[in-house]
Amino acid sequence: MLEQAPHVSRHFVATIAGALVASAIVACGARTGLHDEGDDPPSLLSPPGADASPSKEAGTNVTPDAGPDAPPDAPKDAPADAFIPPDAPATKLDCTDPSTKWIYVVTVDEELFSLDPSTGKYQLVAKINCPATFGGTPFSMAVDRKGTAFVHYSNGELFRVSTKTGKCEATPFATDQQGFGTFGMGFATIAQGPAEQLYIAATNQSGSSISALGVIDTSTYKVKKVGDFSPPQTGAELTGTGDGRLFAFVANGSNNGTKVIQLDKQTAAVVAEVKLPSVSLGDGWAFAFWGGEFYLFTSPGSPRVTRYDPATGEVDELFELPSTVVGAGVSTCAPEE
Repeated sequence: MLEQAPHVSRHFVATIAGALVASAIVACGARTGLHDEGDDPPSLLSPPGADASPSKEAGTNVTPDAGPDAPPDAPKDAPADAFIPPDAPATKLDCTDPSTKWIYVVTVDEELFSLDPSTGKYQLVAKINCPATFGGTPFSMAVDRKGTAFVHYSNGELFRVSTKTGKCEATPFATDQQGFGTFGMGFATIAQGPAEQLYIAATNQSGSSISALGVIDTSTYKVKKVGDFSPPQTGAELTGTGDGRLFAFVANGSNNGTKVIQLDKQTAAVVAEVKLPSVSLGDGWAFAFWGGEFYLFTSPGSPRVTRYDPATGEVDELFELPSTVVGAGVSTCAPEE
């Protein structure tokens, strides 16, 4: 288990603006280690295709007599090895609309909000009013590269929503495919883009009976199972990047905070993780990756947004939210750093 470092910094953050204004609150910054003891994966932001264990790679480049000067396990603790950049920069030539780079969230009350992390502006876009049946409410969301939101409801239905107007339309998606009842969602590019895939995570919650990663083909709306999570996860929400990485925000079990994990998109294996003992999920949660940082939307009492910076370990509570966020989406046009 990762322990919280003794240094704690305090920040005052007031970034909410636009149609809604919330008072700034004191945010506690905490340093968190980047790897667990034992055999847990050491790095959080490994590039696509990189070996999840730096020590194995180091062993192939060190001559036999170099051991006394470079202990085999030294790379595990070296900060530089924890943040190896992707092999190539993401392709962004088609990302011309600034609004496709914002974070979008959907609330349990079917409200669509936008958050521009570059300015801190958080505002209501529209009430989406999707024609869900059987009392379904929003459960999760992902946003594609063109700015279309895919909103998944608690009854299994999937809708397409304009992030500009909030206009909602049904899709031919059939519920409960491959055992995926309800699920978290996130787009990630194939390699460095611009082609992308919509990943989904079913993790033993609200009717899901499996703990697995899958892909929805957004042309046929068929689900393909990638594989079972290894190890199993609970309550996963997904976010992806324009340079091909995929992350999940999950519970850390037994009311012991949360964790952010990095996934192998080909096998559903966890290749890296960091525990966040000070962040609790609450009744609704979501997250997004933007500019090298994670934005965590939770509701442990009052709904709020928290920012986690993996480069420094800082966890900053930014501001309280007017309603509970249950889904967040950021397109692969968003910046990676």
